[in-house]
Amino acid sequence: MLADLGIDVSEAGSEEEALPLLEQSGFDILVTNLGLPGMSGDQFCQAVRQCWPEIGIVFATGASTVRNWLIRPEPHY
Repeated sequence: MLADLGIDVSEAGSEEEALPLLEQSGFDILVTNLGLPGMSGDQFCQAVRQCWPEIGIVFATGASTVRNWLIRPEPHY
């Protein structure tokens, strides 16, 4: 959908694939799932924030428990 709008898009199937892509290119935004196969979306975003604090992050998920994750009182990043 974003590519149809003329936006350059890269795709990774896991956080192991995504991290090298982030190292190679200057991304403005990261769209990720909260439920990743290796590490949690929360852990992945913490790792991204440590190396690339300027990248905007958008979460997408089909999980029904996301409400509990979003209302935690402590900051995530």
